[in-house]
Amino acid sequence: MSHYLPLLSGIAIGVLLAVACHTDYKKRIIPNAIPILILAAGFFTSGSFLMKFVNLAAMVLIIVVAEKALHQHSGGGDIKLYLALSFALGLLSLGIVLMETILIYAIYHVLTKKGKLKGCRFPVACFVFPSYCIYFLTSTILL
Repeated sequence: MSHYLPLLSGIAIGVLLAVACHTDYKKRIIPNAIPILILAAGFFTSGSFLMKFVNLAAMVLIIVVAEKALHQHSGGGDIKLYLALSFALGLLSLGIVLMETILIYAIYHVLTKKGKLKGCRFPVACFVFPSYCIYFLTSTILL
């Protein structure tokens, strides 16, 4: 059973991101329970607890530096979502998910011509969810 815990926690994270996607699209908020539950699911993903906390601390530093350097702020729910995912996935995997998120958003922007790429507000979870699904399915199939 313990062999399946990382797989089940990965599926749970996907379901939680789907809920976040729905609420972010409808109400432009990510409920506090979503990042908390993703963080809880992160305890069952692979990796040592020490590295999970190091990844979390590093992500806090990255967010602070990025917001100071770019003079732009993400929404509070978005930041909590990034932090929970950094704990659950690790920085490298989160980096892959975020790069896919940027790519999916850019494709969406080109196809729909909605909004502007810089400085616009958009439901981040709606782009993180498909990115995570791509990451999870490819990493599960390849392993």
